[in-house]
Amino acid sequence: MSSRLVSSSAAPPDYTLLYRRLSSVEEVRGSNYDLLITAVDGSDRTRLLLDAGTAVRVVCAVLPQYQFSLSEIADLEGQYPAVLPLVMSSGDEADFASELLRRFPIGSGFRVCLDLSGFPRTHLCHLVLRLISLGVSEFDAMYIEPEHYVYEEETVFAEGTVGVRPIRGFEGVDRPNRTEVLLIGTGFDVDVMNEVARQKPGALKLQLFGLPSLQPEMYQQNLLRTIVAGDAVEDSVVSDRFFAPAYCPFETAQTVQQALRRAKSLGQNLYLAPLGTKVQALGFTLYYLHECMGQRATMFGVTSSRLRRASAVGVGRVWRYELRMLG
Repeated sequence: MSSRLVSSSAAPPDYTLLYRRLSSVEEVRGSNYDLLITAVDGSDRTRLLLDAGTAVRVVCAVLPQYQFSLSEIADLEGQYPAVLPLVMSSGDEADFASELLRRFPIGSGFRVCLDLSGFPRTHLCHLVLRLISLGVSEFDAMYIEPEHYVYEEETVFAEGTVGVRPIRGFEGVDRPNRTEVLLIGTGFDVDVMNEVARQKPGALKLQLFGLPSLQPEMYQQNLLRTIVAGDAVEDSVVSDRFFAPAYCPFETAQTVQQALRRAKSLGQNLYLAPLGTKVQALGFTLYYLHECMGQRATMFGVTSSRLRRASAVGVGRVWRYELRMLG
């Protein structure tokens, strides 16, 4: 399931060939997907597509990290009777994907849309891997921006017992006695950024910021949090900063390629940590699937026993991304 996903092209992929555009709920309503996969986190934006899709099946993941009560799940089912809830007891991304695919088999030629808005990054990264492994080489992803975060620069998403580990399916093979490079897609969770940095204390650390950001103030909020996360940039010989739009996975993948080009050419061990927007996590995933599968590269994800619900307020722009494998 791994090496065959890597692009066989001699030239590096050009991710900017992939297409993004602003969309709308009305457009989704007329898209007629075979399967629309979404998740709720208590915010309005993650409910937006529940009554908008005309897919044959609209599956809504209810993940244990958000700690919905039985009555809340019943209310959700009552409000959206056409939606098929997928209530998970396991918070592991591989368990989720396996259960989804067991209950709703997907194959080549399926018209699939994945709404990123309510999923943890670990889940969306692994699900993209599983879809491509099944031969679903072209599908859409949607992302609904928040207007703002409730706690602004003090926003925290991961709560309870928090840990960092490789995302399932994104575990690389380290070569001993090689230098290490860690690229951190910066976010708001200071403790998480520090924990990722501690995983590889001697690595050269690079940072990728979301700029332009989803909202004008979010870049400043992100920067303030990153400054607090001193471990993420200190203890390094060099720390370079890179920038990619927080709303574009394709420019993110292209920037990750640029940031790690020299490290790959030198045969260094690579570590990626997409902690920024879920859109940028998708960009990290595209880069990894094209250029890192089966190689000395690992992508870290955050696990937590609890995720803060309704941390985002309002509904901003609706984005649609047309995904396919290049080369």
